[in-house]
Amino acid sequence: MNRVSEGVSVRFNTNRLIAGFAAFVMIISVLPMAAFAAEPDIQIGTLSELLDFSAEVNGGNTYEGKTVVLTADIALGGEVSPWTPIGTSANPFKGTFDGGNHVVSGLYIASGPDVGFFGFVSGGNIRNLVVDGSVSGSSNVAGIVGNLTAGKISNCGNRADVNGGSAVGGVAGYLNGACTVSGCYNSGNITGTTGYIGGVTGQHWRAGKVINCYNVGTVTGPATVGGISGGHKAASGTVLTNCYNAGEVINSAASVNNHGSVLGGKGTAENCYDLSGSEFHGVGYLGTDVNSVTSLEATALGSAFADDIDGLNSGYPVLKWQTRVPDLIITTYEQFKAFADEVNGGNTFEGKLVRLDVNLYLGGRNNPWTPVGTKSNKFCGTFDGGYHVISGLYIASGSDVGLFGYVSGGTVRNLVAEGSVSGSSNAAGIVGYLDGGKITDCGNGADVRGGSAVGGVAGYLNGACTVSGCYNSGSISGTTGYIGGVTGQHWRAGEVTDCYNIGTVEGPATVGGVSGGHKAASAVLDNCYNAGSVVDSKNSNNNIGAVVGASRGKNTNCFYIKGTGTDSKAGITEVESISASDLSSAFADGETYPVLAWEGSVCTDAPVRPAFVESSELSARLAGYIRAAVNSTKAHSEITGTLLGNEGYMAGASSTATDWMALAMGRFGYFDEGDYSFLVDDGTGYEDYLAAMKAYIERTYAANRGILHSAKATEWHRAVVAIAALCGDPTDSGRYNGKPIDLIADGSYNNALKAGPGTQGINGWIWGLISMDTGMYEVPADAKYTRERFITEILKMQLTDGVNGSGYGGWVLGGYGSRSDVDITAMAVQALAPYYNDETVYTYTNGNSKKEVSKTVRQCVDEALDRLGSMLNGNAGFSSWNTNNAESISQVIVALCSLGIDPPKDGRFITSDGKTLLDGLLLFRFPDGGFCHVLNGGWNSMANDQAAYALVSYWRLENGMRALYDMRGDWTAEEKSAIQAAIAAIGSVSDPSAPDYKARLKAALAAFREVDADERRYVSNYSVLASAIGLVGGESALDTDAPYITSISVTKKPDRTRYYVGDRFDPAGMVITAVYSDGRTETITGYRVSATGELGLSDDTVFITYGVLRTSVSVEVREKMPWDGEGTKDAPYLIKTPDDLVDLRYYIASKNLKTADVYFRMTRDINMKNITDWKAIADNAAGGFRGHFDGSGYSIWNLNGSTYNCCGLFGRLGDGAVIENLIIASGNLGGSYNFSIGAIAGEVVADATVTIRNCRSFATVTGNFGIGGILGQIEERATAIVENCSNHGTVIASRTGGGIIGQVGPNRWKNNGAKAEVTNCYNAGKITGSGTWGLGGIVGSCRLGGADVVNTITNCYNAGTVAASAASGAIFGSAAETAVKLDNVYYLDSTNQNVNGIFTDDGDDKEGTLVGTAAAKTDAEMKADAFVTLLGNAFAKDSGSINGGYPILNDQKARGEEAPVHAGLEIGTAEELKNFAVRVNAGESFKNKTVLLTAHIDLSKYPDWTPIGRYGSRQFDGIFDGQGYVIDNLYSKSGGLFGYVGTNAVIKNVGVASGEIGASNLSFMGGIAKWSNGADFINCWNGADIYCSGWSGGIVGTVRDGGKSIIRGCFNIGSVSASDGAVGGIVGHLSASGNGTDVSVLVADCYNAGTITAADNAGGIVGRVQAGHTIENCYNAGAVTVNGVNILDGAGAIASLVTGRDVIINCYYDSGIVPCGVSNGEDAATGKKTAEMKSDEFLALLGAGFKADRYALVNNGYPLLVWQKTEDADETDDVIAKIDSIGTVTLESESTIKEARSAYDGLSDELKELVENYDRLVKAEKDLAGLKKAGEIVTPDTGDNARVPVYVLLSVGCICAAAAFRGKNKRRV
Repeated sequence: MNRVSEGVSVRFNTNRLIAGFAAFVMIISVLPMAAFAAEPDIQIGTLSELLDFSAEVNGGNTYEGKTVVLTADIALGGEVSPWTPIGTSANPFKGTFDGGNHVVSGLYIASGPDVGFFGFVSGGNIRNLVVDGSVSGSSNVAGIVGNLTAGKISNCGNRADVNGGSAVGGVAGYLNGACTVSGCYNSGNITGTTGYIGGVTGQHWRAGKVINCYNVGTVTGPATVGGISGGHKAASGTVLTNCYNAGEVINSAASVNNHGSVLGGKGTAENCYDLSGSEFHGVGYLGTDVNSVTSLEATALGSAFADDIDGLNSGYPVLKWQTRVPDLIITTYEQFKAFADEVNGGNTFEGKLVRLDVNLYLGGRNNPWTPVGTKSNKFCGTFDGGYHVISGLYIASGSDVGLFGYVSGGTVRNLVAEGSVSGSSNAAGIVGYLDGGKITDCGNGADVRGGSAVGGVAGYLNGACTVSGCYNSGSISGTTGYIGGVTGQHWRAGEVTDCYNIGTVEGPATVGGVSGGHKAASAVLDNCYNAGSVVDSKNSNNNIGAVVGASRGKNTNCFYIKGTGTDSKAGITEVESISASDLSSAFADGETYPVLAWEGSVCTDAPVRPAFVESSELSARLAGYIRAAVNSTKAHSEITGTLLGNEGYMAGASSTATDWMALAMGRFGYFDEGDYSFLVDDGTGYEDYLAAMKAYIERTYAANRGILHSAKATEWHRAVVAIAALCGDPTDSGRYNGKPIDLIADGSYNNALKAGPGTQGINGWIWGLISMDTGMYEVPADAKYTRERFITEILKMQLTDGVNGSGYGGWVLGGYGSRSDVDITAMAVQALAPYYNDETVYTYTNGNSKKEVSKTVRQCVDEALDRLGSMLNGNAGFSSWNTNNAESISQVIVALCSLGIDPPKDGRFITSDGKTLLDGLLLFRFPDGGFCHVLNGGWNSMANDQAAYALVSYWRLENGMRALYDMRGDWTAEEKSAIQAAIAAIGSVSDPSAPDYKARLKAALAAFREVDADERRYVSNYSVLASAIGLVGGESALDTDAPYITSISVTKKPDRTRYYVGDRFDPAGMVITAVYSDGRTETITGYRVSATGELGLSDDTVFITYGVLRTSVSVEVREKMPWDGEGTKDAPYLIKTPDDLVDLRYYIASKNLKTADVYFRMTRDINMKNITDWKAIADNAAGGFRGHFDGSGYSIWNLNGSTYNCCGLFGRLGDGAVIENLIIASGNLGGSYNFSIGAIAGEVVADATVTIRNCRSFATVTGNFGIGGILGQIEERATAIVENCSNHGTVIASRTGGGIIGQVGPNRWKNNGAKAEVTNCYNAGKITGSGTWGLGGIVGSCRLGGADVVNTITNCYNAGTVAASAASGAIFGSAAETAVKLDNVYYLDSTNQNVNGIFTDDGDDKEGTLVGTAAAKTDAEMKADAFVTLLGNAFAKDSGSINGGYPILNDQKARGEEAPVHAGLEIGTAEELKNFAVRVNAGESFKNKTVLLTAHIDLSKYPDWTPIGRYGSRQFDGIFDGQGYVIDNLYSKSGGLFGYVGTNAVIKNVGVASGEIGASNLSFMGGIAKWSNGADFINCWNGADIYCSGWSGGIVGTVRDGGKSIIRGCFNIGSVSASDGAVGGIVGHLSASGNGTDVSVLVADCYNAGTITAADNAGGIVGRVQAGHTIENCYNAGAVTVNGVNILDGAGAIASLVTGRDVIINCYYDSGIVPCGVSNGEDAATGKKTAEMKSDEFLALLGAGFKADRYALVNNGYPLLVWQKTEDADETDDVIAKIDSIGTVTLESESTIKEARSAYDGLSDELKELVENYDRLVKAEKDLAGLKKAGEIVTPDTGDNARVPVYVLLSVGCICAAAAFRGKNKRRV
C-alpha cells in the first residue's frame, strides 16, 4: 500500500510569509507620504544651506510652487547665534517646506513681530517638522510659523518655549484667512501678556481649522486663552476637531476673560477632550464644556492618533507620525530567534527599535533559549515588548544569562518573561548583564537560579543603569552573593525606581528583597517595596536585607511587608500592609498588594509557539547539530541563500554528491494536521531540487533506453530515498515513452538489470528493500522479485563471526567473507528493521556456513547488533576498512533508531567510561558544525551528509516520529493509540513468577496484534514479549500449565573476573542455572552477556540475559598503568624516568588512583632537570599517597619546585605509606612563603601513620612553617616514623624548620595528637632562617600534641650548624604542650649552644616537656671510632670521607656523579619521531613529560611532514630536549618540526638543519614551531628555508598566548620569504595578548644570519612586536628586505614594527646590510660595521651568551652562541697547542713531536692553513732528526743488512761539557 501522499501536502513556511507581509504593511502604513513624493526642488542638509535658504526668502525669493526638503536634523546655535525667521510680511514664503520629520534645535529669537522658525508664510505649506528652543516676540509669535496667511501646517511639533504679547501659539501665532493646522502638537510652555494665546495656535482671524492636534504644555495669558487655540472673540468661529489638551491653562489676570481649557474665543470643538483638570470651560467664550476626562485612548480621537507605547508623551496619545517606525517587528518565534542569532552574530542594533507584536512561547525545557547578546556581541538598541509576554523561557547554564544576555547602553521595555533560568553568574529573567542601559515596565515571572549577581529582572548592573516600573514574582536564588528580587549586583551606581518583588529571594550573602546591591556601590532605590520572603541560606547574616542587601546609595520611600525579613537602612520602612498611594503614581492597587499601572495593559492573547517544539533537551541539541551541518555544507560550497536550489548544487541532483544531504534536509521536518513542514528554511530549494531530479531522471531514461544505470541498482534506490524525503512521488518521477517513471518498480521488484538488484551484490538487495519500504509499497503478484526475496537474499549472506556464542554476526560488502563490516552490517539492519517484530521464519542456505538456517529477522538482527557492539572502540566509534571514521558511527545510529532503540540506552553501544555513539560522532565535528571523515582530517562532504541524516534519524526517534526511511504520512489517531496501547500492555508484564503471568502475556500479545501489520515495527518493546513467550514454551503454551523458567542465576563464576581497561569479558568457566516454575533447576546455555565491548573502570558488573530474565556477575576492572609491573609486593610498578614520576602524580591527581597497598620501585637514578617547577605527588590528594615506594638506593637529581605548598617528592603521605631507600641528590624546593616542604614529603595527613626509612637528602628546602630536610610537617592525630635517614642539604625556615622534620602538629590546634618517632638519623646540613617558632638540627618544633603524646628522638646526632635564636636548638627548636624524649642523642658543640630553644608566644601555649637530654661532642670526639659505637649498630665509620668524617649509616654510599637525563620517550629514528607526532596529534598529553632525541634524524622519507601538535586543540605541552641533535630534510607545507606548542612546553637543544617549510599562500610557519601559546625555546636553530604569506619566523611563527615565555640562545641561518608580512629571523609575530593572558616574551641571546624577505613588515629578529615584549642581547647579520607596493612598516634589522611597551636592549646589526634596526617604532638598536661585529670588543658587548667564531669557520666571523659547537676550530687550536707544547727540542721530545705531527696531518687542507705555528713543527722535526743523527752508532750486520741506530744517553756531565764547549768556541755545535 502506498501511503506516502495520503493526506499530505507540503507547507513551505506560509505562516512566515503572511507574518512578513503583515509587518511590511504595518511599516508602510506609518510611513509619511512624503516618502513617495516627487523629487524636491531644493534639499537642505546643513546649517549653512539653511541659512542660505533663509536669506534667499528674506531677499525676495518666495519659492512659490517649489518644494524644499530638509534632509537632516540641524542645530541652530541657540542664544549664541540668534535666528532670523524665514519670511517677512514684505517677502513671505509661499512654497512647500518639508521637514522630513527632522528636528531643528537651538532655535533662539529674542524679539520682534512675526517671529518663529518661519516668520511669515503666505499660501505656503509647512509640514513634517519639529522645532526646539526659545522664541520671544511682541506679536504673532510661535515655534513653527509666526504669521500664517491662508496656508497649511501639518504634522509639525513645537518643543520650544514661546513668549509674546498677543497672538502667541506653540505651532502658529497669527492665522489669517482659511488656514489649516492639522496633525500638530505643542509641548513647550506658551505665555502671552495681552491676549489670543493658545497651546497650538494663537489668534485666528476670519476662521481657520485645527484638526488632530494636542497640547501638553502650560499655556498662560490674561485674555482669550485656550489649551489648543486662543481663537478670536469677534471672528467667525474656529473649528477644532479631534483635539485634546492635557496642559495647564493659567489665567494671569485678575478676572476670567475668555479662558478655555481647549478654545478661548468663538468656535466649535468637535470630539475634543480636556485632560488638564482645568477649572475653565472647554470653549471659554461660549462657556460650553468639552469632554473632561482623566484618561484617553487613541482610538477615541481617530485614526491620526496612536497610543504612547514608546513613552514619548507620558502615556497620553500621540500622533501616528510621532511614533517611531520599528526597524524590526517580531510576530513569530522564528523571527525572534533570528533576531537573537543576528545580535549574537555581531549586529548590535544600536540606534534601532525592535518591537514584539505578539505573545511568544519559547518552548521551555525542550527548546533551551540562547540569550540575546553576549559580552563580545552586545545588544545596544531598544527592544519594546509592547506589553507582551514571553513564556517558556528555559536556560540551563552559563554566565550573562536571561532572555537578554548582555545589554550595553540599550533599553528593554514593556515586557513580561516567564519560565526558568539557571546560570553561574549574572543571571536574570529579563537581562543577565546590563551595562549602562535601561529596563522599563518589565515583569519577571521566571524562577532564576545562579551563583552570584542573580536578580529577577537584571542580574548584574554596571554603571549608570536604570530599572524602573518593574516587578518580580519568580523565585530567585543564588549560591554566592548579590542576590535580589528585582536586581542582583550593582557596580558603581544604578537606580531602581517604582519596582516591587513578591517572589522568594534566597542566598548566603548580600541578599535583598528588591536589590542585592553592593557593599561598595551607590545604588539608589525610590518608591519600591518587597512582599516576598528573603531567606538567609547560611544563617550568616551577611548583608541580608528585606529590601536591599548592601548599598551606600540613598533609599527613598521604600517598604517591606512585616515577616518577609528585616531591613534597618535609612529610607526603608516595615509595614503591615501597603497601598498604591503609599508609593507613586506608577502604581495601582491590586488584590493583595499594589501592582504597576501598566500591568493592566499586558496582552492576554494565546502565545504564538515555535513552528515545532522539540520534545526534549536532547532533541533541541540534535536539531542544532543538524542545522549546523547544513550550514557547513553551504559554507564549504561557498553557497549563500538556498542550498538545494543552488544551481551548482542541483547539478549533483540524483548523485551521491548531493542526494544524501537532500535526504537529511527532507526528513528534518514534521507533520502538522496533515501538512509537512521542513525545518530548514531553504526557500524554494526543496521544490527546485525535486524538479532537477525529475529532469535528470527523464534525460537519463531517454538516453539509456529506460534505465538509470547499466550495473548499479542503487542509482534507482538513492533517487527514491531523496525524492520521497522531499515529499515527491517516486512512482511518478517524470515521463518516459509517455508513461510515468516508476522508480520503485524499475529499481526494485521489476529491476531490469541482468542479475536484478543483486547485480550490485548485497548493496542492491539492501537498498532495494529500503526503497520499497519508504512507502511500504505493494509488490505485485507477478513481480520479478518479491519482498520475501529481498529479505532472504540479505539474510543468507550473514557472516559466521558471531559473538556471545552465536554462530552468526553481521554482513560485509560483496556478501561473503570472514569479518563483518560495520557500515554494511548497519545498512542491512536498516533494511530489515521493518520486519524485526515479524514472526515469519525464513528458511535458506547461508552462503557462508553452507548450512540450512531457519530464523526470524529478529534473531538475525540481534546477532548482528551483538557483533556491532563487540566492534565498538574506546572512543565510541568504529573502524571500517581499517579506518576509524564518522560514517560508520552514522550508519549504526541510523540502524538503532530504525529499530526504535535509543542509542544511549543500549549497553552494547556505550563504552566503559560512558561514551555514547553521539559522543563518538561529535568527535568528528568541527567548530563550524561540519564533520570530517577521520579524526584530524579535513571537512568531508560524505561524512557531513551521513552525519546529518544520522542526526536526523536520532532526532526523529527522540520526537516519536516515523523512522528515517519510513516516509509515509503521519499516523492516524487510531494507529497511534493502538501502538501506545500495545507498548503499555507489554510493559505491564514483568514478573515471571506471578500466577497470572501467562494470561498477561496472552493479553499483551492480543494488544500487539491489534496494531496494523505495517505499523508493528513501532511497538518498541515487542522483542521483550516475544522472548517471554518463547521462555514459557511459545504461544501454544500460553493456555497450558506447562512449567517454564522463572529466574536464572550464576552458580559458578567465570574463570577470570579481574581485567584491565580495554579487555573484553570472557565467560569461560561460567555456569548459568535456570529455576523453573515447578521448582526444578537446570544448567542453560544460549544466554547473552551485556559486556560485548571493551571494559572500563566504571564496569563492576556484567549482566547475563536469557530471554527476559537477567542475572549478573561481579568483575574487577583496573587501570592499565603506564609503568611496567603489577603494583604488587612481588611485582611492583617500576619507576625508571621523570615521566614515570609525572605519571604517578597525574594518576593520583586526575584519575583518583588508589595507592593503598600498591608498590613502586625505582630501577635507576633519575635526573629531573627538565622539570623546572615540580608539583609533588599526591599534593592535593585528600588521603595522600598510601603506597610503598622503594628507591632501591637510587638517587633523584635536580628536584626543583618553588610554587607549590606541601612539596617534596611526595606532597602528602597517607595512612600506611612507606618511603624507603631513596636519595634526593640535589634540588631546591619551596620559597619564602611556602609551608610543609620536605625533600621526601611535604606532610603527613591527619590520622595517618607513615614510615620513612633509609632516605637521604642533599636538597635545599625553604619556606615558612614546617620545613624539614626529610619531612615537612605532621598533621593532627598522625604519626611519622623516620628511621635511618640523614639530611645534608640546607634548611631555610622563617618559622619552623628542622634537619629531619620541620614541624610536628598543626598550629593553634590544642591536643592535636601529632607525633614523631625519629630513630637512627643524623643531620649534616645547615639549618638557618629566622626560625622564630623553632629551628632544630633534627626537629624544628613539636606543637600542641597534648600531654599524653611523647615525641621520641633516639640514636641520633646533629653535626650541622643551627642558626642561633631563642627558639633554636642543636636537636630541636621548640616544644609546646607536648613531650619530647631524647635517648642517646648528640650534637657537635659548635652547631648551637642549646639542645633546644623555647617558643610559647602563640596565644596561651605552654612550654613542652623534655625527657632526657642530648650530649655535646667535639669535632674530634664525633669522628672517633668510639662515637660510632656509642650511636649503635645502625651507624658505621666514615672511612671514605663521604660525610666529612662524621659517622654514616650502614650501607651509606657516596652521592656520586649526577645521573644522565632519561625520558619515557627517547627518539632515535625518523619512524620514532613520526610515531611521536601521531601520538600528540591523536590527543595524547605529554604535559610535564620529557621527550629526548638520541640521534640525528633524517626526515627525507617523509616528504610532507605533519608537525607535532598539528591542531591548537592538540598542542604539544611537554619538554622536548634535542640534546644537541639535528633534524635534516624537514619538508612540510603545514608547519615546522612542531605545529602548536602550549604554555608548559619547553623546546630546547634541537636544530632543523635543512628542508623547506610552508607555502606562499599559508601563514604561521616556523622551523621549530608554527604557533606558540607561551612555550619556551632554548638553544634551538633553523637552517631550513621558510615560505609563507606571513606571520612566520625561523624559529617560531607567532606567540599568541601563555603569559611570560622565553626564546633564548636561538639562531636562524635559513631564508624566510613571505608574500605578505610579519616575518622575522627568529619569530614572526609577538602578540599583544591572548585568551585573557598578558603575553610577555623575552627574546634574548639570539642572532639571525639568514635572508628575510617580505612584501612588508620584515625583521631580522622579530617581524611584528606588539606591546609588552623584550628583545635583549641580539644581533642581525642577515639581509632583511621588503618588496611590496604599499609599505607601512618596512624592514628592520632587529624588528619591523615595535609598539609602545616593547623594549630593545643591547641589540646590534650590521649597518652595511640593513640600514636601520627598527623601521617603524623607537629604534633602540645600534648599527655596527662588519669589522666591528667580528671584533672581541663586540663580543664583550653581547655578554656571556656568546663566544667568538674562531677562524670564521662557522658564522663568517660573527659571534656564535656559547653552546654552538666549533669542532674545526677546537681541532685547529688543539694542533696549535700541541705544537706549542714541544718547547726546546731534545731527544725526549720525539713523542710530543710525533703527536703534534699526527694531529696536524689529521686536519683538512682548509684547517691546515690556519695552523699559524706549523713552521715550528717542521723545525722541531728537523732539530730532532739532527739530534738523532748526531748520536747514531753503526752496529754489525745482523744478517739482514739492517742498520740499527743506538742513541747514547748523555750524562749530566756530558751535557755540561758540551755546554762549556759551546761557550768556549762561541759557535753552535
